[in-house]
Amino acid sequence: MRRFAYTGSIGLLMSASACSGLLGIDPSTLVQCTDKNNGNSCPAGQTCQDHHCVAAVDSAVSAGGSSNAGATGSGAGQSSVGGQTASEGGGAGGLSSGGSMSAGASTGGSTCAGTAIDGGVAACAPGAHRCFAYDGSIEHTVYWQTCDSDCTWNKGTYCSEYCTIAEGCRNAPSCVNTNPSSQNLDYCASTPILGGSFNRNVMEGKSYCTVDAPCPATVGPFSLDIYEVTVRRFRNFVAAYSQDMIAPGQGKSSKIQSDTGWNESWNSLMPLDSPTLVQGVENCSGSTYTDRPLNNEFLPINCVTWYLAYAFCIWDGGRLPTELEWEFAGSGGEGRYYPWSSPADSHSIDSDHAVYSLSAPKIVGSLPDGVARWGQFDMAGNIEEWTYDVYGDIFPNLSACDECANLDWTKATRVTRGGSYLSGATGVTESFRLEADASHPWPWFGFRCARDL
Repeated sequence: MRRFAYTGSIGLLMSASACSGLLGIDPSTLVQCTDKNNGNSCPAGQTCQDHHCVAAVDSAVSAGGSSNAGATGSGAGQSSVGGQTASEGGGAGGLSSGGSMSAGASTGGSTCAGTAIDGGVAACAPGAHRCFAYDGSIEHTVYWQTCDSDCTWNKGTYCSEYCTIAEGCRNAPSCVNTNPSSQNLDYCASTPILGGSFNRNVMEGKSYCTVDAPCPATVGPFSLDIYEVTVRRFRNFVAAYSQDMIAPGQGKSSKIQSDTGWNESWNSLMPLDSPTLVQGVENCSGSTYTDRPLNNEFLPINCVTWYLAYAFCIWDGGRLPTELEWEFAGSGGEGRYYPWSSPADSHSIDSDHAVYSLSAPKIVGSLPDGVARWGQFDMAGNIEEWTYDVYGDIFPNLSACDECANLDWTKATRVTRGGSYLSGATGVTESFRLEADASHPWPWFGFRCARDL
């Protein structure tokens, strides 16, 4: 079973109140059930809805409809962070295909399917969609849900890999005809992250950010792969590869207006063909790739340039995460020293949490104790990960960063994050970053993909 650190969704802003008039419910009082909407494990008079026991009446509120502690707001595309678990209450923020509502309490009531509902706002707008991640005590459970005519989210469609609001459940090309390992893990799984505002970690000696003058930042909703890209997934990319396989403009973030995506001039920096690609990766000392499937299939792919990593993610339906997105996910949006740190400034680390101070990487997802807040494995150690950003000061000044990224493509270096198997304990912190030549394949560098919602 995978363990995730939150229950959350990317969809309409919603409240703990649902259309039926079950108002003021504290989600922390709801009992979790795992028998997917049949009610057998719930107390008498209750039914299992969205994995929580609620009163057995029509259109009852689900725990999923009240995630994100204390987050309120109005308008699609807004989000807040401050604890994203169902037990913490509050309203949730995010994107929606069906408009927007105000989250939180309302004294004037709302309208749902032509009927006024007293005291509170509707959970969602009929016809809207959302990507919803259930609590991690249940195996990878991301659903694409639709808001029904009674203003409640339906059970939805289970997404085995990843979800987009507009298109629903999607499958990654890198996992076509790829069987999970004996650990029963789906290495293409990706979870939605609501985003929010936070103070970026102190970058010792490498930024204007200091403890006394923190660097505030805001990141919007996105999805991030749970695992680093494996050798087996990369093998499918090799089979599909051509030097000009990525069209100009592909792979840009929908959240960054200035992002132009793939630059056609980068094709000349890519291998000529598939055999040349394989030769380059295999000839890199310490490469995890093998010409034939052997024992390395579930190790993270390494020895790939930034250009190959970016091309892979675009081909796979995603893109590289910006440095801001990577740090938000790795630090849990709360400045964690390590992905698992509790409290956030805890410096506790050992070999059960991270692959570090070793001579080689391990199978991805090997250390569940080191999982980050939203379910990502190996955000500290194992393989240092390429991000989208050009290397530079994380903040050239102390102004706030709103979905910022360094996209000065005249420069040849990029930011890597997370440290690797070679790093010591201070090299796998969530504030540690390196500068690397984008065209050089390093044996300790790999990547994971982000995806727009």
